[in-house]
Amino acid sequence: MQPNSTIQNLRIKGASLDHKDFNDHINLCGGVYVGGDGVNAVNILNCEIFGFSQAGIWKNFDSDLLNISNCYIHKVKGRSRYGIGYGAWFMSEKGPLVQEVNISNTIFDDCKAAIDGQAHIVDWNINNCTLSQFFQSEDINTHNDNRFEMADCPCSGAQLPSYLNHWPYSYSTGAFYGKYWSSAFLCMPDCQGNPFYSIPGQGFGNLTGGANLAYYTNLGANEIPIHDVGGSVTSIQNSIFHKKWGLGVNGNINLSYPNLDDVTSNMNGDPANNVNISNNTFATEHFEKTEVLTTNPYNNSGYAKIANNYIEAEIWADDDDHIKFADNSFSYQPGATVVSTAPQPHELSLELNDGTNALPTSYSLSPFSGHKYIQYVDVNTAFNLEASITNASISAESYYIIRPNPNTNGVSSTSEAHVISNENYFFDSEEKLNGSTVTKSITYNKPGLYGIDVMGFDAHDYGTADYDFRASSWQHIPVIVKGTQEQMLYFNIKDSYHIAGAAVTGVKKQAYFNKLLIWEEDIAEGGEGWELVEIDLTGLAANGTTNILDSIHTDGTENTLSFSIFMNYSTSNGTAFSGVQVYVDDIYIPRTGSITGDNLVKDGSVELSKENLCPECYWFQNLASQSTGDCGNTSVSINSIERKSGNQSLYLEIPFEVKGCTFTNSINKVVASLGTYIDFTDLLSCDDYWNWTSSNVGFELYPPTGVTTPYKKKILHSKSYYYW
Repeated sequence: MQPNSTIQNLRIKGASLDHKDFNDHINLCGGVYVGGDGVNAVNILNCEIFGFSQAGIWKNFDSDLLNISNCYIHKVKGRSRYGIGYGAWFMSEKGPLVQEVNISNTIFDDCKAAIDGQAHIVDWNINNCTLSQFFQSEDINTHNDNRFEMADCPCSGAQLPSYLNHWPYSYSTGAFYGKYWSSAFLCMPDCQGNPFYSIPGQGFGNLTGGANLAYYTNLGANEIPIHDVGGSVTSIQNSIFHKKWGLGVNGNINLSYPNLDDVTSNMNGDPANNVNISNNTFATEHFEKTEVLTTNPYNNSGYAKIANNYIEAEIWADDDDHIKFADNSFSYQPGATVVSTAPQPHELSLELNDGTNALPTSYSLSPFSGHKYIQYVDVNTAFNLEASITNASISAESYYIIRPNPNTNGVSSTSEAHVISNENYFFDSEEKLNGSTVTKSITYNKPGLYGIDVMGFDAHDYGTADYDFRASSWQHIPVIVKGTQEQMLYFNIKDSYHIAGAAVTGVKKQAYFNKLLIWEEDIAEGGEGWELVEIDLTGLAANGTTNILDSIHTDGTENTLSFSIFMNYSTSNGTAFSGVQVYVDDIYIPRTGSITGDNLVKDGSVELSKENLCPECYWFQNLASQSTGDCGNTSVSINSIERKSGNQSLYLEIPFEVKGCTFTNSINKVVASLGTYIDFTDLLSCDDYWNWTSSNVGFELYPPTGVTTPYKKKILHSKSYYYW
């Protein structure tokens, strides 16, 4: 788009509907490109923009005025050698003209970052926006004006780099943590990666003590060098942040310190520049500045940060002209009332019924706050989702985005035999409805555990395109779809390896029952979307000869269902699959004999779990982090990068390094695994113990044949079971 142009009322769908990883990294896609020199506005109004890897909106450095209003920007995700995954990315000139970006009443959802950019001479005005709970880095972030920075190269001897630009910040009290040049560290490698064995090098620590500032001869008393400087006026007000961040991790907002340098220094700043974060609603807790200061990384967490230091840190206490925050509301969750100066999000009521009565409940715990137990329905049976906004005003026009997340698609020719549906995405059967109360009929044609996700907002026009969405967070309600066959395992799985036409890699997604491999598929197979896998646990394992039930421990030892990544470097091109991620979600084993469809996987939705794993948790790390060679270690966790439904899924990752590396320690072995314990007594039927002829799990009829003193024998006596 060029200056003096407008796009309006469009739905723009991109070619990247998945999380983009390091593979095939040069093939990226973007939504709307804004470029061209000129002071006239570019307007993006009333648009839905989604399904891109680089950015939904990309503003080049030369456009002076961009207005984004009443838009829905989502599903722009990725991690690669370069910065990708931005809902909106803004470049800007280095002045002297101050550029301007205005974003109003826009919903950002499921991006690496909602808003990011290079903070040269530009004003950001972000007002009345809603940011969902799904972001991997900060929700809003700015990079410093690269004229204020520490040089990486060249450097030699004991001299400082050829340039060292910073803002001399004057303080009276408090601590500031940042980078500095120090004789205690070796210089960084040069541009070709060759090491230097000289000083100074980059250090990181508290700069307010003075001991770390020996190389900064131009600083006055009580001054420190801040390199993370950029931007003109940044205003973030009347917006909703549904992502809840904890101590010691990223926060919702990370901004540079505003550029106060005057025109005579060629930095084109202004002493009147400032940051203002006021009248917003945050799900993040309001941390005391002493908590943030004493939590590693020191000062670098909380709802908002300036130059990577908490916005309410003592270091900014005397800087009210440039660092402003007031009347924000914290710790929001559905049902909570926010302070009167901040926007109250819309809140949802969700119910599942058969048209007359609520669906019956299983005895499996539900993550949905409205129910203690998960509801169930028979396969191929229609039921209704009823949704309403409980706090809508009289004039509101309630609007809903409803995602049933079914598995209705067929199977591609490259899928493994147990895959019964693949290429499933969030938009399958997605519907957008409006009304004070809406009803959507849903039918699932395959058994399993499913999740329905709903967002609600107000779509009433209160003036001339004067909307006030105040969107809810995504709400998730699970449902068990009960089939007729017992002793089955259903799970949804996908990976981030998306190179079209790729040969098999030797890297495989796997499922195990105890130590028995029951399913596997190469990451080059199965398509790009979610796959639904169905395993008959009364059948044979992946080797085609071992009965799966033979692997059950009946001696008191725990039984484990686990998901893993297997690597065979000898058959793999290591540079092609580094950084690959595997996700698993909505896992279901019906409890044998249960008329209510109870799930033997205690947290099959992965919604009851916290993001950490532990031996006492629902899910645990089943294998210590593995070194793959000089590429680093694998990792497993629970996070929100990709989900079949709900807020999070199981996550397994192969490491990635920018400089070429090899996976020499990854020959024919499992390199990442996480698992959960399964109660075998609710998996087996009476006939499994003894069907009047034989036992599926190794029991013998009493008295055991040829044994006078049974020892470590599983003995059945008149349908009563003993272990001797």
